[in-house]
Amino acid sequence: MEIYGALATVRSSLARVAVSAYRKLEMSTVTIVVVGIWNSTLLAGLGAVIYWRARVFHWLTQLDGEQRELRENADSDRWKAFLAEHPELIDS
Repeated sequence: MEIYGALATVRSSLARVAVSAYRKLEMSTVTIVVVGIWNSTLLAGLGAVIYWRARVFHWLTQLDGEQRELRENADSDRWKAFLAEHPELIDS
């Protein structure tokens, strides 16, 4: 009879440990909602980039082209003078 009492005690203590561990792993509802909103925002952003990828890529490369144009136009006179002095650098 004592063996059954000891087993019941061990079983009840294991059950308490399991319930305690489960409660420590719980997430609050607010955390779940915030993570859900964050994930949906990221997913919507990814979907928008995929849907409008041509426009986004054009926008990115156009910015680079405008900056490159400014650099090329600013030094074009000096570059032309340099090439006039060194005609071997010009591709024929």
